[in-house]
Amino acid sequence: MALQRATPHGGATTQQPAAAAPFLLGEEQLVRETSALDKHGYLFGQKITHSLSPFLHQVIYESLGLRWGQVRLDSCDMELFLRLVRHPDFYGASVTMPNKVAILPHLDLMTDECRAVGACNTLFLQYPHDDDDDDDDDPTDRQQQQQQQGQQGRQRQGRTRRPLLCGANTDVVGVRDSFLRNVADPALVYHDRPALVIGGGGAARSAIYALARWMRATDIYLVNRDADEVEGLMRDYRAAAVGGCSGGGGETLVHVATEEQARRLPAPGAIVACVPDVAPRTDGEKLARRIVEVFLAKQRGRRRREWHGAEEEEQQQQQQQEEKEQEEEKQQQEENDDDDYDGHDRSDDAATPPPRRTKGAMLDMCYNPTPFTALGALAERHGWQVILGTEALVWQGLEQDRYWTGRPVDELPVDKVKAAIAASVAQTSQSRL
Repeated sequence: MALQRATPHGGATTQQPAAAAPFLLGEEQLVRETSALDKHGYLFGQKITHSLSPFLHQVIYESLGLRWGQVRLDSCDMELFLRLVRHPDFYGASVTMPNKVAILPHLDLMTDECRAVGACNTLFLQYPHDDDDDDDDDPTDRQQQQQQQGQQGRQRQGRTRRPLLCGANTDVVGVRDSFLRNVADPALVYHDRPALVIGGGGAARSAIYALARWMRATDIYLVNRDADEVEGLMRDYRAAAVGGCSGGGGETLVHVATEEQARRLPAPGAIVACVPDVAPRTDGEKLARRIVEVFLAKQRGRRRREWHGAEEEEQQQQQQQEEKEQEEEKQQQEENDDDDYDGHDRSDDAATPPPRRTKGAMLDMCYNPTPFTALGALAERHGWQVILGTEALVWQGLEQDRYWTGRPVDELPVDKVKAAIAASVAQTSQSRL
């Protein structure tokens, strides 16, 4: 994985004088929380009280016998954060909203994914040798060397040159691996088909990158309550493509703004929902939900390459077969219309069991306060395989610890992490009943 030189550091960050005193008190508390650890990291963002990130990483560190820990830093004070990361026992940080973009000017190096998406959710350190100015080293290779050298070697390197602040985006890996590890036959389900992304924020950008780079999406449909957000997203994606770092292979972003437009488009094979689990309230939200329902109700179309050179008679036969299957699924849906989404505890399942013939797979990124969402229930009723948002959480977190520990993901306690997250979600869901 190549690292590229980042934009030079920006000017001094703007401080909010009124918040200075609370930050000072918070810094003292952080020192106390980290003093018992050999190495410490941070979860840097706001509204992070219920985040499962520190818990996820703690499961990994305890399994590996490391006295490491991730501490919540509920703040957007970049100056404070940049001071904290200079501590000799700091190993890295998870960066969440609203800091994913704000941190970019302060990075020395970025991975291709970070640069293309335009957001950093993972900060890690690279300790350069005095005579080493190569920006293309794999960060995990460097970290494995550091582990072998031991703490003394790291300190010796740090005396002459400060560690470089490197940014990565592992959200894209969370999306990719959620599909790859839960869909039995990607070639049949979503390869060479359109995809759909619901939402227009940072998670949607990561989803687009993953769909374009790894999942062989053709067109990527965008549905969102805010047209301006979609236009900004498309503009940034085109700019990244011009710069050669979009990750795509010729796919087109399509803003689907009406139900009629959705009816004319071929059915997607993969959907990534990047919206909270709240009932639509505004006109824009209600329209977006209706558009999504049009896509969910569609019958699975043929892959783009399957239509190439097909004879008219063959196309008619395919259409007749699809109409027959549509009628069968309609009858099945009518039988289930009276069944409410039961909401029972299925948190130990990474993905819901696929129906008799799934239309495709949908990853619902929302997992807080529960991964069992109304949109997921709707997709299930329409015959979609639904992948829970906790899957994306787990796989992006494991990828983060690949950077921080230098160990490949297959050497990390994957099963323990998934079991721990499932148990935590089950407990939270039970407490809400």
